[in-house]
Amino acid sequence: MTHVASRGTVTSAKSTNEFSKQTLSMTEPNQTQDAPNATTLHPAVIVGVLVVVVLGAGALYWFTSGTSTMSSSDSSDLAELEAIGASDTEDTAEPATGGELPAQVAVVNGVAISNVTLEENIAATAAAFAQQGADTTDPALAEQVLTQALQRSINNEVLAQAAAAAAVTVDAAAIDSQFESIRAQFPDEESFTSQLAAADLDRAALRDDIESQLIIDQYLSRTDAFAAIEPVTEAEARVFYEQAVASAGEDVPAFADVQTQIEAQLTQQKQQAALAQVLERLRADADIEVLI
Repeated sequence: MTHVASRGTVTSAKSTNEFSKQTLSMTEPNQTQDAPNATTLHPAVIVGVLVVVVLGAGALYWFTSGTSTMSSSDSSDLAELEAIGASDTEDTAEPATGGELPAQVAVVNGVAISNVTLEENIAATAAAFAQQGADTTDPALAEQVLTQALQRSINNEVLAQAAAAAAVTVDAAAIDSQFESIRAQFPDEESFTSQLAAADLDRAALRDDIESQLIIDQYLSRTDAFAAIEPVTEAEARVFYEQAVASAGEDVPAFADVQTQIEAQLTQQKQQAALAQVLERLRADADIEVLI
C-alpha cells in the first residue's frame, strides 16, 4: 500500500511504427556504437539484462554509460515501468522539483531510501532523456525526471527486498566477470579510474552495485512471470517485419538483415511485460511511504 505518491506519470511509450522505422533503417545487422572514451558518454545496458534496461542502477548505470545498447524506445518503455505504482494511490502529492531533498525520500517496508540514491537515479534518468535530445533543464521535464527517478528508486528497493527474502545470491566469479567486462570498455586504467571518480565510486562500490543488480536479475529469472516467457519465434518476427514494411513507406532491408534486432526487441517487450507483473504484485504487498 502506498501512502503518498508522486504525480506526473509519463507513459508515452514509443509506438510500434516508430520503432519499426528505426529498426528497418539499419543497414548493418548488430550495429553498435563506438567504444567509450572519457568524453563520450551514452546510457548503456551493461549489467542486468533483465532489469537495467527498464530500471537502471543508479550510480552503476551512470558509470557504465559507455557503449550504447539502449534505444530511445527502451527509455520510453523504462518510463512506463517506472510509473508503476505512481497512480494507484490513496493520496497524491506533487514532487518537489527544486531545492534540497530531505535525507529520506521514501520508505519501503520500513527501509528508508536516501536522497543520495534518488539523486543517482535522477542523473541516470536525465541521461536517458538527454540521449534522445531532450532539454533536461526544462522545468516540466525536470518534474518528469524526478517522478520517474523516484519510482525507479522505489521499484529497485522493492525488488532488492524480494530477492533478499528469497535468499538469492550470486558467486564471486559472476561479479568478477561483469567487473572485467565494464573495465574492458575503457582504453586504459587512467580513464577507468577517472570515470570511477566522476561517478563517485571506487572499485569496491562498483562491485557492490554489480552484485546488487545481478541478484535482482537472478530473482526475476526465477519468478513465474519470467519463467512463462516464450522465446520469440521467427513467425512473430516476420509479422512484426511485415507490419513495419507496410508502414515504413521507404526502402527497407531484407528480413534476414534485421531479424536479430527484431527478435531482441520483441524479447525485451516480453521481459518488460513480465517485470510489470512482478512489480505490480510486489508493490501491492509492500508498505510504501513517499516523503517528498
